[in-house]
Parts: sequence; structure tokens; C-alpha cells
Amino acid sequence: MNKNQNGEGTNEEATKKMFESLIFKHKRELSNRLQNYITYGVSRVDHYENQRKIFLEMNLTIMIILGAISSTFFNVIEDTKGKWIIFLPLIAYSVFTILNVIFNLEEHSTKSFGKITRYDKAIKFIFRCKDINEILKKDKCWNTLWLYRGNISRKMDFKGLCKFATKRFNGKPNQNINRNTRDLANELIRDAIKELYELYFYQANYYRLALWTRKITIYGILYLILTLFILLTIILIISFLPSFWPLN
Repeated sequence: MNKNQNGEGTNEEATKKMFESLIFKHKRELSNRLQNYITYGVSRVDHYENQRKIFLEMNLTIMIILGAISSTFFNVIEDTKGKWIIFLPLIAYSVFTILNVIFNLEEHSTKSFGKITRYDKAIKFIFRCKDINEILKKDKCWNTLWLYRGNISRKMDFKGLCKFATKRFNGKPNQNINRNTRDLANELIRDAIKELYELYFYQANYYRLALWTRKITIYGILYLILTLFILLTIILIISFLPSFWPLN
């Protein structure tokens, strides 16, 4: 165990040193391009966060409206069974709303997408949600219109970062680098690449939160429609067959 841990630590240090030695051509153009990537990545994060809030607020708003309508009918109808018929859709929809609220309160948007809790796994199973690992495994990149093509590895470490910097931005290791002299231009580019690399991971988790919140909301609305359809059918049957269930 210690041997493996020491080996992993040695490899991590080696890839970290390799990343810190990377130099780049066309520094000014590359720096400008990286800043544009970062700005775009942040805008995507804001978009996913806004989408998540919209779906969650929609979920809560429907529950509030449904509660107000149910309370009105609840006071008008005198029959106990009739009150339960009105009350059932609110109970059914409230279950989905509570699950959605707990999911959003339990989550941390800035964590990496690979860390999901037991509650996440339960939500994923109940609502048949796909996580980012599945999308990466299937498409080998972020191949959806919502996601920027990051082409990053599934693990956020210096090995993935170094591969990202060399393949995506043509970084070359400089073996003759002078440790006593700071190469500020290349250092700033490396910092920007590291920031962009981390941003892609956080962006993925923001996307997952928005996607899962949307799915819970849609399932809740579909379940509400189904419940109302069933209840209306029951009410129609009762209205045609008063002897079956007398309301008076």
C-alpha cells in the first residue's frame, strides 16, 4: 500500500514539475485566447446556474399555486372523501418538490463532478439521470450543445492537466529551464490553463445540477398531470354513478 502510494506521489510530483516547465509559442495570442475561453466557460457556468434556479423556482411555484387551489376547494367541499381527492395531487407533487429542494440544498456546485453522494445515487436511480462520467465515457468528449468541448480526463490531477496543456495548447517541456529566472509570460499562461482546466470540471458539475433539477421538475409535472387525470376520471365515474359513491 505504501509502495503504491509512494509511486503515485512520485508520479504526481514528476508530472507537476513537467507542467511547471512547459513553454509555449505565440504567448500573446495564446494568452488572449485563454482569457476568452475562461470568460466563455464562466458564462456557461452562469447559464447552468440560472437554468437550475429557473427549474427549481418553477417546481416551488407550481406547488404553491397547487396548495392555494387545493386549500380553496378543501374549504368548500364538505365531504371528507372529496377533500382527500383534492388533497392527493398536492401530496404527490410535494414529494417531488421536497426531493428537488433537498437535492439542491445538499449539493455543492464547486465540487468536481466525480464526487457524488449516496443521495445523488438515489436521485440518479429514481429519475434515470445521467452523470457526466457516463457522457464522457459514451461520447469521449462533451458532445452536447450546452457544454463546451473540454476534452479533459475524468480525474482532475497534474497528469490530466499536463496532457491537456500539451495536446490542446502545444506546450513543450523545457529541460534547460533556469530555476533562478522566472519566465513570467509562460508562468501566466500555465496559470490560465490550470484555471481553465479546473473550470471545465466545475462547469460539468454545474451542468449536472441543472440537468438533474430539470429532470426532477419534469417528472414531478408529469406525475401531477397523471394524478389529476386519474382523479378527474374517478370524479366523472362518480358523477355518472351516484349510487356507487354517494357524496351527500
